[in-house]
Amino acid sequence: MPASATVGRALAPYERDGWPAALAAIELPRGRNYVVVLQVPTVRPFDMRDTDRIRDTLLANMIDAPGWLDDKRLLGHSVVAWQCRSGRGVAAMTGESDGQGLMMAVGGGWGATPLVSAYLDGKVLRDGASFDRYTKAMARGEGAIVAFEVAERDCQAMRTFLARFLTHPDRPSRRYGLLLDPMRYEGGGCTSFALALIAHSRIWSGGERATYRRIDLHDGVLGRRTAVPPGVIPYRAAQSAGEEKVVPFGALYLRSWRSGAFVETIRIVDPELIFAMLVEMRIAAGEADGWRARRRLSDEDPAVAAAIAEARTVAARYPKRRFLTPDGYSVLVLER
Repeated sequence: MPASATVGRALAPYERDGWPAALAAIELPRGRNYVVVLQVPTVRPFDMRDTDRIRDTLLANMIDAPGWLDDKRLLGHSVVAWQCRSGRGVAAMTGESDGQGLMMAVGGGWGATPLVSAYLDGKVLRDGASFDRYTKAMARGEGAIVAFEVAERDCQAMRTFLARFLTHPDRPSRRYGLLLDPMRYEGGGCTSFALALIAHSRIWSGGERATYRRIDLHDGVLGRRTAVPPGVIPYRAAQSAGEEKVVPFGALYLRSWRSGAFVETIRIVDPELIFAMLVEMRIAAGEADGWRARRRLSDEDPAVAAAIAEARTVAARYPKRRFLTPDGYSVLVLER
């Protein structure tokens, strides 16, 4: 990416109006640089230790959905904001906006294939709307916000990456999917995109490696069809009627997701591990046990234990720690 003016043009939609009201209530010194990470998790934790646990927690969250739809909590969300000398901005990635994957699973016989497919309606939003949408949950303490002080060069490095992502000739910002790597400009999901911004800002200095999981996929619930919905790149599609495999929606709950032949081991960002890290940073700064600590997965899971240990390492790099409570929700500020 060439001169800063080019970066500024690419980021103008995300920086022109500064921060939305809910973010602007966080009183950070204007002469310093910060990256703010916000995560509001799902209603119930997603246990991604293996595919059957994913199945069970998907079902648990769907059962809870009617009571939470007004708060948009069936799915979690991650947002990153920044305050550099060049200005303030906020961004998050979204996609599969019309429930294409659910329709494929419910009526199309695709089984769990939509979960690992890619969608061509991806967008990088100036995501103040999502931040405002989640303020009710944040005010109840059901989320985590941490603001990290950064060096100006790292703040600008993150902005440069975002500008490249938005203007890349392969159009990664239009490709939404859990298996896509934003760092390679393939596309991404809301959490992997947030993690790429975190990596380029160096606020965790490599600690983001603790947020990945490896999951074994088997083909027992991976449907294959010849008729592919528009705007979808399925993980697997049938080339002929003879190759089709119909997986009824009910089979997703009645059949083990570890059934069938082994396909491959995928590497995926686990939002629960990011949440565990953010919560541990807050605990390290003096937050008493509460909803966040109870909500995160147990450190009996080695991946969670590793994420917590990494979070302590990250927090130790910031000697100044304070909590702010704008509009009733709690923000941890880590400064150098």
